[in-house]
Amino acid sequence: MTSFCASVPVSMATRMHCDWCGRRSAQSSAAHHLRDARFQRIQTRHSAVRVRAPVKMTTKSCAAEIDVAIVGGGPGGLAAAAAITSAFGNSLNVKVFEIQKAYKPQGSVIALAVNCQYALEAIDPDMLSRFTSKGIQIHEQIHRDTTGKVVRATENQDQAIDVLEQKYKKRPVVIGWHECRQLLFEELPPETVEFDKQMTHYVQDDHGVTLHFDREQPAVHAKLLVGADGYFSKVRTQCLDDGPPTFSKSVHWRARVGWQEGMPKSNTLVKYTLPGMHMWSPAAESRGALVIPMGTMESTKDKGWTWILGAPIEEVRKAGVHFDPNARTAKTIQGDAESSSALENALKVFPDFPPELMGVVRQTDPATVTQHGLYMRDLSGLSVDAEDFDAQANGDDKENNSHDALRAGPQNGTVDKSDRPTHGAGSAAAHDTPRSKGIWGQGRVTLVGDAAHATINNGQGFCLAIEDGVVLAWHLRRQGLCQQALRMYEKERLPRVRTVYQKGNSAASAQDKEKYLYQPTFKALWRKQEDQEDATSCITGFEPLEF
Repeated sequence: MTSFCASVPVSMATRMHCDWCGRRSAQSSAAHHLRDARFQRIQTRHSAVRVRAPVKMTTKSCAAEIDVAIVGGGPGGLAAAAAITSAFGNSLNVKVFEIQKAYKPQGSVIALAVNCQYALEAIDPDMLSRFTSKGIQIHEQIHRDTTGKVVRATENQDQAIDVLEQKYKKRPVVIGWHECRQLLFEELPPETVEFDKQMTHYVQDDHGVTLHFDREQPAVHAKLLVGADGYFSKVRTQCLDDGPPTFSKSVHWRARVGWQEGMPKSNTLVKYTLPGMHMWSPAAESRGALVIPMGTMESTKDKGWTWILGAPIEEVRKAGVHFDPNARTAKTIQGDAESSSALENALKVFPDFPPELMGVVRQTDPATVTQHGLYMRDLSGLSVDAEDFDAQANGDDKENNSHDALRAGPQNGTVDKSDRPTHGAGSAAAHDTPRSKGIWGQGRVTLVGDAAHATINNGQGFCLAIEDGVVLAWHLRRQGLCQQALRMYEKERLPRVRTVYQKGNSAASAQDKEKYLYQPTFKALWRKQEDQEDATSCITGFEPLEF
């Protein structure tokens, strides 16, 4: 499907008047109505078509009342919003709060692995084709050493992937991170994403969570809060207070560029590393580089390549470049460029790398270069006693006697929202029911993506964030907008995430990839709930590793 709004800066401040319906939208008329039409298709997949209730205001605080608030408008947050929208058929008010003023082309490349493809299909059966139509397949890999000498060149080297494709009718593709974000954004109803909204803190009470924003922007009260705000998640900081992620002692630079003379042909990946060195590893002791083609949209096809440079922090400091890994201004993997000095730093750290590579780097627009560290969250120490966990989660039913009315099964008809409370945004309500404590959340708050389980770049960070959204939406639909659903989501995700990080990454064997990426699938969110009544988990065909 053709992309319509990738070239339009999507901002709440830049709105267009629709020529067809008279409404104001952040998109062109065509994109605006095609997104409406797509959303109508989501609605009609439910036996009872429900109309989303308008946003309400509480009587005491004038805080807008919504059902689900998602902090962070990256792919993880957008996927969670799309999944919840699909599962509930537009009966809920879901809002995504994004700190940027507009989406713009940024970031580098994403490997759309098969497990992510299954997750996209669980959200919408047609969504995967919209992604794969923009992606490309890597057919050749050229490995050069740091002087530029060819160490190994392989064409169509992965016969095991060919075999798996014949068996499962799916194959990994690569696509731009910006393109993934844009495609997910286009899946959402208009006005779902609110830009230029930075959450400062939240206040949780027995009925929900009140979000407060900078610049005295109006507060918002939601029944649930989902933190999708990356490495240095403000939601996680307040919810878990477990400190920052661990710096992997590796610094990376990356940028999108157009093809230039001397660059490899399309569908070819080139890496510059010492033999046997994996540049994403925390134990990497030398510098490395990648030049990768990526799938794009019509508006970004002139920037269809990305280069990535990576170096241990010792090499960075040896080059005289200052990098503070604990600075709260540190950007996420795909974040905005910090300043034009990022390119200058990259050139200082890699002065001796091959001219054909560094020539491309030097000609890159400095404003598009991102400099960032790689960070991880240790998952090895996380565990949940099943008995205590279930008792904690089930206790939530006492706190929300009406949560059955918020289940999204089509048999329930229109959702009754008359139970919305009225309260002050900062009120200290009596906590009659203890807030359940989970792996990645507390009470009515949970996390997805890097905010929950950041790891090194192993090809699965993006994919697992999409999985998170699907599993979260499935548990919300099954159990309602309550603490229990959040805790059961976390309980299902932990063994999956740990297993895929160990056995489903880009360096995994073909046997492990088949077992952990190709065989497991997800319950479809767009199917009727009664078709899946006996299911207790969203993912099927998955056997986690023992930890």
